[in-house]
Amino acid sequence: MSKETYIWLSHVLDVNTPLYGGGTDWECIKDKDIQKGDSCNTSRLLLPSHTGTHVDAPLHFIEDGIAIEEYAVEDWIFKHPSLVFVDPEKGGLIKPGDLNIKKNEKTDIVLFCTSFEKFRHDEIYWKENPGIATEMADYLLDQYPNLKAIGMNFISISSFKHRDVGRLSHKAFLGKGIRIIEDMHLLALQPGDVIKSIMVLPLRFKAGDGAPCTIIAQRAVI
Repeated sequence: MSKETYIWLSHVLDVNTPLYGGGTDWECIKDKDIQKGDSCNTSRLLLPSHTGTHVDAPLHFIEDGIAIEEYAVEDWIFKHPSLVFVDPEKGGLIKPGDLNIKKNEKTDIVLFCTSFEKFRHDEIYWKENPGIATEMADYLLDQYPNLKAIGMNFISISSFKHRDVGRLSHKAFLGKGIRIIEDMHLLALQPGDVIKSIMVLPLRFKAGDGAPCTIIAQRAVI
């Protein structure tokens, strides 16, 4: 008999959170501080909508695409995840020929688990990140016709060395209604793990093209 445990698949925001392209334009400012005599602690966050573990909505690249807040609550609960373990080259593109997967009619989210997350606090994490080739959108939909989202533990679907391809890949996935979850925490997952469900909790704001999110997974313990 298997039991379940819950694990985080998202990173905690902190001063070392990397941004695509090496950006540094996010801050957590202490507005009030008990240690300085204030009555309480409060903070003010200044951050791009694509900071840390975050989800891209179609509106990110599609002019009239769906925004974050337009999704129903059940759209953020994935009950048939599939894990894909792949080890791309630095700066390279993940292509259909790199995968060994089987067709699954139920899969609603695919997680690309790589070893690249170990570089998260090094410059190469954003400078030499792998990306996902444009043709992967059609390939994955053929294998997983119920696909609603993909996730990855590198900073973006767009390799910084292949940004032209990255823009096309964003449009290919988002144009088909497939949300993209970037900069996930997946290093703890191993081949053979059974993830029973995933809950993605984005920051909801008006006309959200993307949003930082907290992600919780239900893992079977055998």
